[in-house]
Amino acid sequence: MKMKLTQTEAPVWVEAEPIVKREQYSAEAVIPDSREDAKCLVWAQGGVLLKGKEPTEHSCSFAGELWASVLYLTESGKTETLRIGRAFEMRLELENVETEALPQISWQLSALEGRLLNPRKIGVSFEVQTVIESFCKGKALLDSALAADAPAQIHLRRESRETLILRQVREKTFTVRERLSMGEEDQTPRSIAGERLRFVELSGERLGPRCIVKGELELQIWGLNATELPVTCSFRIPFSQLLDLDDEGEGDILVQAEPSSVYLEWMEGMAGERSLDAEIHGVLQLRIYQKQDMCYASDGYCSRMHSEPLMEDRTILRSLKRERLLLRGEESLSMPEDLQTLLAAEPFLGPLTWDREKTELTLSLDLLVRRVDGSLDTLHRSLRLEGDALPAAARPIRQEIVSYDFRTENGKLNLSCRAELLWELEETEKLETLSALELDEEDAWDPSAMPALSLVINRGETLWDLAKAYHSSLELIEACNPEPGEILLIPAE
Repeated sequence: MKMKLTQTEAPVWVEAEPIVKREQYSAEAVIPDSREDAKCLVWAQGGVLLKGKEPTEHSCSFAGELWASVLYLTESGKTETLRIGRAFEMRLELENVETEALPQISWQLSALEGRLLNPRKIGVSFEVQTVIESFCKGKALLDSALAADAPAQIHLRRESRETLILRQVREKTFTVRERLSMGEEDQTPRSIAGERLRFVELSGERLGPRCIVKGELELQIWGLNATELPVTCSFRIPFSQLLDLDDEGEGDILVQAEPSSVYLEWMEGMAGERSLDAEIHGVLQLRIYQKQDMCYASDGYCSRMHSEPLMEDRTILRSLKRERLLLRGEESLSMPEDLQTLLAAEPFLGPLTWDREKTELTLSLDLLVRRVDGSLDTLHRSLRLEGDALPAAARPIRQEIVSYDFRTENGKLNLSCRAELLWELEETEKLETLSALELDEEDAWDPSAMPALSLVINRGETLWDLAKAYHSSLELIEACNPEPGEILLIPAE
């Protein structure tokens, strides 16, 4: 006969193994008829926006928009910009994903290259790094015990562990609006050619049945100033959002955000001062973890008949850590002798590598320069960024440039950069738990044939092992041996 244990379970979200992909896309655009032919390209900047997702049975489709803003020279030497965009879709096969599942995505433009296809057409190539984490509904074991009608002669060894369970997964679209004051005219663009968005210092805090998410949005815009030179302006925009939750429990909250659209409009004041009206839309993605004590049976036996424990393996999450690692790099690089002015720089981060000693990133830099003869040109340089070693089981999530500085001195380019790597580390524990006892009722022992009391020399066995071997119980042995020593009295049950 099989004696199954009753199990108390809690509804949770179960996370699948993250998927990391790098994919290439391309786009083309024709130069408007009102402009001159293009002579050469000198610079490009771009980004990626999350437009939507559609989970279906065993798969999920993600829609996005790629854009690039290209700086080029015309035949007469005039500077112009052209914005190129394209929609794209990524479809992934995911295990155990149903329509109510919540896949979460993080997109990052890891490389961008522009090319002049002919004097009237410009093409760009994008490389996108994608991290997809999918969650489906499941159950977590909280307690396992004998049924109420189980025979008294069946005993369980019970243990407990503190586990971390994913109780809630949340998403919310949000909008940030801000009026941005512009500086001096020669240091601000007369029109917007491109923008870069980055969410920083995101954190979540529970307020009863709600969660407040706070953070900052870093916005960089660039374009041509009145003298047709590229200039960049940076802004920090604070924001907060309130989300409803399922309950009022405690828990750790992990937050990430992805931009979905950007609208920028120039405004002019009464005194002629210019400002920028910014409206930015994004998607907040939250995971809320809660600590829970899990009680389970690690062994069992019957004191009146032969029994065989039926075990099953379980893996529990003990802790989840999300941290940032700072990587730095500084170097002096050679520059052409006919360089007159360094105008701008566009950085890209390459693939991440790490070992037991350090973590490394390669920074690729497109430099826009003016030569002595007045012509604009692009130079390509690279810099290695280094940081501390990651833990062996760390999972990189996202890398971002925090700051970079470039300047020329004595024919050299002095370059420094700082980047942050966002990474996660899960500490798990494997447990062997008892799910049932196989009882051999035909091999029951005769209680009258058993000694009522056994005198046993303790050779390092646990009281549980002795109770199991001598058809007793842990409670009876402890009652007969208030202060256990080398010799123990084992009463039969």
